[in-house]
Amino acid sequence: TSVSVSTLYETFNLTNIFIENDDIYFSDEVFENIELNSTFYNILPGEFTPINIKISLYQNTKFVTSKTVQIIATDTIFSDRINISNIEIDYDILPQNNNVLMSFMTSAQTYNNSHNVPYIINNSFPKVDIYDSTNTIVDTILLKANSDSSGTESYFNIEINNSVFYVPLPTLLFGENISHIADITINSIHHEFTYFVDSQEIYIKLLNGTVYNSQQDIVLVYEVSTGFHATQQFKGTYDFQSLPQGNYTIVGEFNDISGTTDTLNLSTPFLIDFEGPNIYNQFVSGSSVDPTTGSISFIIEDPSNIISYQFNESLVGNWIINNNNYTFQFNDPALLDGIITYKIIAEDSKTQISNPEFTITIDNSVPIFSNIYSDVNPWNGIYLMRAEVNDISPYTISLKAVNTISGTIYDSLDLSLFNTTISPTILEWEILLDTNQLPDGRYDIYITVVDEAGNSAGFSVLDVYFDNSAPFFTLLNNDIYADGQIKYSTEPINILYFSDEQYITISTSDELFDGFNWLTTAYPHLDQQLGIEQVTMYYTNPLAYHSINLGALSYDTLLYEVIDYDSGNIDTDNIKSIQRIKIGSEEIDKFSVYRIDGALFIQIDEEYRFLLNPSLSVQALFYEAVAIGIDLTFDSGNVNWVLKSPTLNYFDITFHIPTIAEGDEILFWFNITDGLKNIIGSEGNQFISREYKGIFDNIISGTPVFEWSLGETSTSEGILIFGSDNYADATLDMDIASLLLDANGDIDISRIMIYGSTDGIAYSLLGRAYFSDDGTWSFYWDYELGLEDPIDYYFKAYIFDKSGNYLTISQDAKLYDYVAIELITDLVFGDIIDFNPDLTVNEFDITGSFYLQNTQINLWDVVAKYYDPLAADWIQLYTQPAVIQTAGLNADYTITWDINQDKDFMDIMYNLTYEFLPMRVAPISSSIWGSWGIFDLSGEWKPILLVDSASQTDVIIYKFDSVSGWIV
Repeated sequence: TSVSVSTLYETFNLTNIFIENDDIYFSDEVFENIELNSTFYNILPGEFTPINIKISLYQNTKFVTSKTVQIIATDTIFSDRINISNIEIDYDILPQNNNVLMSFMTSAQTYNNSHNVPYIINNSFPKVDIYDSTNTIVDTILLKANSDSSGTESYFNIEINNSVFYVPLPTLLFGENISHIADITINSIHHEFTYFVDSQEIYIKLLNGTVYNSQQDIVLVYEVSTGFHATQQFKGTYDFQSLPQGNYTIVGEFNDISGTTDTLNLSTPFLIDFEGPNIYNQFVSGSSVDPTTGSISFIIEDPSNIISYQFNESLVGNWIINNNNYTFQFNDPALLDGIITYKIIAEDSKTQISNPEFTITIDNSVPIFSNIYSDVNPWNGIYLMRAEVNDISPYTISLKAVNTISGTIYDSLDLSLFNTTISPTILEWEILLDTNQLPDGRYDIYITVVDEAGNSAGFSVLDVYFDNSAPFFTLLNNDIYADGQIKYSTEPINILYFSDEQYITISTSDELFDGFNWLTTAYPHLDQQLGIEQVTMYYTNPLAYHSINLGALSYDTLLYEVIDYDSGNIDTDNIKSIQRIKIGSEEIDKFSVYRIDGALFIQIDEEYRFLLNPSLSVQALFYEAVAIGIDLTFDSGNVNWVLKSPTLNYFDITFHIPTIAEGDEILFWFNITDGLKNIIGSEGNQFISREYKGIFDNIISGTPVFEWSLGETSTSEGILIFGSDNYADATLDMDIASLLLDANGDIDISRIMIYGSTDGIAYSLLGRAYFSDDGTWSFYWDYELGLEDPIDYYFKAYIFDKSGNYLTISQDAKLYDYVAIELITDLVFGDIIDFNPDLTVNEFDITGSFYLQNTQINLWDVVAKYYDPLAADWIQLYTQPAVIQTAGLNADYTITWDINQDKDFMDIMYNLTYEFLPMRVAPISSSIWGSWGIFDLSGEWKPILLVDSASQTDVIIYKFDSVSGWIV
């Protein structure tokens, strides 16, 4: 095992191992002695050179580890250090010269001359730092050797290598010693340098960047000591009297040749006070002061004690002192208003005096107001008050609003203040209050001016009404007329269908606060109009494609500004609700629309970048706003606003948009403005409604007809029976299949209203029909006729489309009460109807009788139906009209049924097998009676037999099974 010690220039091996306790180490002691060759490392006198040494550990020849350390080398070594022993200053001496002295402790083994004067190292002079009371360095004093004399020595042809050279010591007189090298001149140029004084010669290194490598003539200025300097070896000059007043401390530093710095801290502070007290006004020059209650303050500071303070003129008042704050409280009513200059005189304990001037404005007068103006009452938005204020002092303006009802005070309101100079002391002020900061209501406004001297005055504006709330939009109403009467009204939410005769009204009002009433103003009509001054309808032209100018399209750009539309219309605010865009012939609906600072931008979706060919034109499908709106008229009778066209008592959209066509769409909205619009300077509060879609629908066409579940009489009168178990008996059906669809392909019906009349002249509303089946609307009349004579009745239906266009249909009817009808048929279970397929006529007479209480027989027709068990429904037979013979209260009837003429029955007859026919239920017998009924929730009709058996009656109900036929 061995260790290698190496530098960049030399390598040494250590092989001697020493063991101490559990540690081993290598050393050059005893057998080896490592010495570095100084010529490799440029080691110079008085300088310290760092040398990196690498130490490597080997196991035999194998490298194990290494470490690099740094050592410091120098030419000459002194075993002792020079220490500062004392620092002396004299800040009173005049002139301030050589008044900083530093003393050192030296020895025979320190770097100094034989007279005890230390040499400086690396041109680093001893220094003294001055610290103020905050421990901040305020200045630094450099010291030089306290030499007794100086001299000059000239050297010729001195060899200089890389700016380094040696010269012999100058020729000195007996007893002289070099104490400092002051200057080096080469070729009449003074150089910065460092030096080292040896026993026989002086080493010098130039520092100012000029490199010499030649022989030069050199002039050396040196300083010498002629005797032993036990103390005060270095000295300096500093004007302490230039320092601000205060306490200071000093710290001295000396750099020893050993590379260390010795420091001496004189922590006991010394006082510098060659000035009068520092006086700082605690007010702005010219500040206003009330001579009876005002005060002014000064900060008076001095390191020494303050022994007196006063003004240069006698003022009535008293001083209040708090530490170094001196406040004078005025109590001198004899002082006159105006600008006055005084001096404050302060003296410290060293008799130093300060007497700065200051200026104040004496002001014992309150501000004076004139030419006061305020906006009228009531008001909204920005409220203006104006007044001229006369005051010699600066002042502040504040505003307070007090609600006259609740007493709530609002005094933290933002104001805008503007002034105009009328004269040196008079300013005209405009005070702007944004009344949106206040809840709506009545207020007393107080303006207060407080000047710098504390004088105050103000004025008030009493009982002013502020209202910044928009009106209430209560109702948009659309009345539908027919035959000159209102049939119904609608409240459009999103869409309103227009015809060329529309009755539209607006209900709106403006809330009033704190008991305000328009009757007490110059606008009493607004009381009747509920505070509303105007309602205006704005609208657009029909939705249509327009050409738009986006500039040149580019595949690189997706966002475009709309420059104009329709070849030159630059008012892009008219463009509303773009629905689609057409680039060339390609229609797209993926895009975004932005409005930025009044400009309109369209951003095309990335999916359609391929369409942005510069040669293609662009169109947009949108609504174009019409600039001028339509003012509504106030209807005092109904207290609402009516939309009318000129010279008409209704609204005709075709008057305003002559080109509108069936199915065209527009947008429309309402602007509602309250009564504050009348006030000059006030904007008026405005409510802008949502945008509604309007669709032009001016056509309804078709021939709807009534249908009756029970059929009609032979004179085409409909039949209704009240009180039966069959819901359809009292239901009117309307076939509307003939009505044309609207422009969008939708059923053009909004509602059907049913009216009835007993005389065919005066009709009353019975109710609304409902959609019951495709092409059919129905009206169920829940009516109790009672056990009365059947009556003649007249029905009328109004069929309205979405815009209120209508058709009417009328028909007479017979009304019966179910309980008042008795119907008997001669058919019994077991009857057989013969059918011969070879005959062209297969007639069968269905006979029976019926009774109508207190009723003429000819009010009723008899029809026959059969039950289809497969369809679970009763199907009317195609028969000849019933023949009714009058025979007392009971009338006979005969219905002749020709099966060959009943095509519907013929079509299904062969599907009704014999087993399934109800006629096989029982044989003909006088002991059996039968009927039909619905007995459960299935809704199927079932036969019921009453059988007289052994003086008991059996009740038998059958049901139809698709496999087994009729079963019990």
